Amino acid sequence: MFQGDQDYLIGTVHQLYTSSLPSTNMGVTTILARRGGPGKLVLQLLLFVICLGLLHLYLSPLVDTSYSQTDEFEELKRQVRQQERRLDAVLLQLKDKKHHTYDFNHDVQRNISIPKKDSSWDDDGSERNILLVGSTARSGTSFIGEMLAKLEPSIYFFEPELYIKSIDHEKVKEMDGINLMEDVFECRFHTNFTQWLLKRNIANVIRHPVTRKCKGGAHTCLSQPVITQACQQEHVRIVKAIRLRMRWMYQLLDNDAVDNLKIIHLVRDPRGSLYSMDKNHLHKLDTAYFCPRIHDDLTHLPQLLAQYPKRVFSLVYEKFCLDPFGEARRLWRFLMDNSSATLPSIWTQYLTKKTNDENNGKKTKVYTTRRNSSTQYQEWRNTIPDHTFTSIERDCANAITALGYNLFGNIENTRNLAIPLFMDDKTLKS
Repeated sequence: MFQGDQDYLIGTVHQLYTSSLPSTNMGVTTILARRGGPGKLVLQLLLFVICLGLLHLYLSPLVDTSYSQTDEFEELKRQVRQQERRLDAVLLQLKDKKHHTYDFNHDVQRNISIPKKDSSWDDDGSERNILLVGSTARSGTSFIGEMLAKLEPSIYFFEPELYIKSIDHEKVKEMDGINLMEDVFECRFHTNFTQWLLKRNIANVIRHPVTRKCKGGAHTCLSQPVITQACQQEHVRIVKAIRLRMRWMYQLLDNDAVDNLKIIHLVRDPRGSLYSMDKNHLHKLDTAYFCPRIHDDLTHLPQLLAQYPKRVFSLVYEKFCLDPFGEARRLWRFLMDNSSATLPSIWTQYLTKKTNDENNGKKTKVYTTRRNSSTQYQEWRNTIPDHTFTSIERDCANAITALGYNLFGNIENTRNLAIPLFMDDKTLKS
C-alpha cells in the first residue's frame, strides 16, 4: 500500500507541476512569480503539497503496513487530497483567464433565455453564500430548499449525494459525502458527476435558469463548463442533502475554503417522517438503521449551535407548520444576521401559496411542497398502522423525547388528538 501511495503523491506533484506550465522552458517558480498575487498562492499551495509528500515518503519506511489504517495516516492523505483539489481549482481559474477557451455568456445567450428578477440579496459580488439544508427524508427539506431557491440570484442542488449511491449502491459514507459537498460548494464538477447528471434529470438535480431553459441538446448547452460557470456566477448556492450526518458537519464548518457556509438542519417527529417514507415506498421501514442516526444528529445539534451560532440553524418541522411566517422570519434574520429584518416579499408570496392549500380535496402528491400546514404536522396520527407505530415509537423513543414530544404508548392514544403531541405547549412559544 505504501508504494502505491508514494506513486500517487509523486504523480500528483508531477501532474500539478506540468499542468501549471505554459509551453515554455521556464521553471515553475519563475512562471508563478511572474503571475503576481494568484501565482504566489499557487506556489504556496504547491510547496505545501510537496512538503506533505516528502514527509509521507520519509515516514513510510519507519512504520509497518498496519500504520496505513490509523487515523493519523488517513488524515495526512486527506490533507494532501484537499490541497490538491484547492490547487487544481486555482490553476484552472488561471488557465481560463489566460487562454479564454470558453465564452460562457455567448453560450448562454445562444441557447438559453434567462429571465431577470429582482434580487433579495445585496449582490455586490464580494461574497458567495453557501446554504446546506439537511435532515432525514420527509422532514420538510424540499419545502425549505424551494423557499431558499426563490432568492435571486441563486443555484439549487437537489440531493447531489445520490451520485455517490449510484457508484457503489451503498449508504453515503462520511469522507465521500464531505468530499462531494466541498466540490459542489466550490463548483468543481468532475466528468463522472456531469455524466451522471445527464443520465438523470439534470434540471431536477441542478435547478437554475441554465438547466430549465436549455434550448439545445443537453450534451451541448449543459456541458461541464456551462454548469461550472453557472454555479460560479451565482451569489447564493443552495444544497439540499438528506444523507449526511450532523457529526460530519464540524469538518465542513472548519474548512476555510467554505467559511461562508451556513447549515440549516430540520428535525421532525420520526413517527411522522419514517411512516411517510414507508407509506410512499421511499425507503423500507428500518427503524434499527434510522432511529439511532436521528438521535445522533440531535445529540450533536446543541454543540454545533453553541460552537457556530451564526452558521448553524435548527428548524422544527412541527413548529414551522404551526407558524410558517414566524419561523420563516426567524430563518431570514439568521441568514441576514439582522434581528429586525423583515421577510422578503418573494417568501411571503411563497408561504401564502404553499401553506394554505387544500388541493381541492384531491390526494396530495408524494413530492409536492404544497400543504395545508396547520393540519399537516400531525396528520400521521390518523392513518399510521398499529405495527408501524409500535416499531417506530419503540426504537425512536430517545429521539422523540429529545424533541419534546409525547410517547403515546398505544394506537388508541395516538388517534386521540385531544392528547397533545408536545409535552409542553410552551414548546411552541420558545
